[in-house]
Amino acid sequence: MKFRSLICLCALGTMAISGCQDSTSDITINNAPPLKISPAYLTVHEVGAGGEILVEFFELPTAPVTIRATVGDPGEIALSFSEQTLTPDNWAWYLVFDVTGIDDGQRDGDQMTTVTFTIQSDDPKYGGLDPVVVAVTCMDNGSSPATGYVFEYLTELVTSEDGSFVEFTIALDSAPTADVVLTIVSSDETKGIVQTPTLIFTPTNYAFAQTVRIVGIDDDEADGDVMYTISFSAASADSRYHANNPADIVLVNRDDDVAGVAGYVFEYLTDLVTTEDDSRAVEFTIALSAKPTADVFLTLASSDETEGIAEPWTLIFTPTNYASAQTVKIIGVDDDEVDGDVTYSISFSAASTDPRYHANNPADIVLVNRDDDEPSIGTTYRIRMMAANTSSGNYQSYEMPGIRMFQAMVPDIVMIQEFNYRSGSTRDLVDTAFGKEFYYYRGTGNIPNGIVSRYEIVQSGAWPSSAYSDRNWDWAIVDIPGPRDLLVVSVHLHTDKNASEMPGLMAKIRTKQAEGNYYVVLGGDLNTSARNAPISNFGSMFHVAAPWPVDQKGNDGTNAARGKPYDWILFSKDLESFEVPVVIGKHAYPDGHVFDSRVYSSLGELSDVSPVQSNDSGASQMQHMPVIRDIQYVY
Repeated sequence: MKFRSLICLCALGTMAISGCQDSTSDITINNAPPLKISPAYLTVHEVGAGGEILVEFFELPTAPVTIRATVGDPGEIALSFSEQTLTPDNWAWYLVFDVTGIDDGQRDGDQMTTVTFTIQSDDPKYGGLDPVVVAVTCMDNGSSPATGYVFEYLTELVTSEDGSFVEFTIALDSAPTADVVLTIVSSDETKGIVQTPTLIFTPTNYAFAQTVRIVGIDDDEADGDVMYTISFSAASADSRYHANNPADIVLVNRDDDVAGVAGYVFEYLTDLVTTEDDSRAVEFTIALSAKPTADVFLTLASSDETEGIAEPWTLIFTPTNYASAQTVKIIGVDDDEVDGDVTYSISFSAASTDPRYHANNPADIVLVNRDDDEPSIGTTYRIRMMAANTSSGNYQSYEMPGIRMFQAMVPDIVMIQEFNYRSGSTRDLVDTAFGKEFYYYRGTGNIPNGIVSRYEIVQSGAWPSSAYSDRNWDWAIVDIPGPRDLLVVSVHLHTDKNASEMPGLMAKIRTKQAEGNYYVVLGGDLNTSARNAPISNFGSMFHVAAPWPVDQKGNDGTNAARGKPYDWILFSKDLESFEVPVVIGKHAYPDGHVFDSRVYSSLGELSDVSPVQSNDSGASQMQHMPVIRDIQYVY
């Protein structure tokens, strides 16, 4: 039997249980609080990763309580035990049912099954509770021979109106029992045609690669580069291949017509920040990228003319002057209100008898208007928060690349991971990276978490991780200006078990938050390759849904390869009401910023983040990219 002393407050997924209000709320049986089972949905693998189902009890029973677990398909999954009885004498607040996948030796795809929990007891609080069903998917490991296709691309997937073509080969990856006829179709034969529309694979030639050629078509229109798809349809008396169609392939047909692609060329002469006192305006230029056949009228509009207006508000591009850049100035407006820095946007509307430009509107530009009004009561505070797993080198410690990022971003509160420093003491690191006036709390373990704060840390501590014996979930109470303090939680979750850590972590946060009615910020390395688990586990207290922090190119990935959302900053919903855009250089990020020095370097913007160097984010063994979010309020 496995017991735990954690508190789980969230369950995942949707379950047909009396008293369950929606798919992301806690699972409550018969609207009573004595027992909870989570998660509602679980994924395991035939070989390798298993999972856990947690049964949590809230009240001591007056009679024995028996929990029985029944597997819907014993050929797919197995449980660590099927029945447990707890009494008032051997009571535990948590039971853990380990779930493992069973390798059935078949290529039968991912299989869905269930685990049904029934509860029996003479205690009226527990007796008669409805059964709870947990859905489990067992991921197939494909141990039997595959039935699919082997593609090899001989060219890039780009055709051209000048007749350039795409070539690739296809073979089968296992012998069919009958001929397989593969029909290949273009979604738009005005853009590309298939020269070999039918391939036939036999039980003899199935492994020999057959070549497919897609040729671009010239339409004599200046319509720009156009995407189209190549789709496949398989027919065979072998049921394994019949209708087992390869995935579509997306291609681009390059335009070669001289009129060019209708569009706009922007050049920003300032950053995107105006001020109410008119001391700072935004300027940028616009030109057309291709010659129009008629005049193009471009009208500019402000989303909030109490914050900023455009001069001029109309531009005219003719077939003669289309390539000459025209300057636009956005001027901040003083509203005589203490409303803080306000985000607004400039939108564009294009009108022309040239159909390529008519209603072909440039994307909106987002700006910030700086407030210049003095509060009659209180002071405006702007606080920058940062999640940083930015150690580098061979010892998981902080070196100059990570230190320079701290110096450039000037954060006020940092949830830091791998809080080690080999060139001096922790105090030395904080003094160098942030300043001598900063407070800090450093956890324990080989790669500890910590909190660094401009504001006084009045209390701190750690909750033991449910996945690591030498790593904690670290927290601090920070005395930010105002009547309510801030609970700051810094975590580094397990690479594989992060989802199982989240319910217990959420329970600890809830308990601590209730002690002092704190605002809450949770930040750090959640080690999540997707967004689902944090949304399900943390959504009741934090705003977790999109949009998320991004870099200048819109990428929200934070691992070294920039492909996975490992690192997060989550604001409790009351704290998020104070969020304002992160402004760096000429960019404003309404939902926060993922910092990557390589992106700044590629855009020629390193001067905006001095003293950062171009490859700091690509330093040897650099862990992740830091994430930044800002709040602002008056007190």
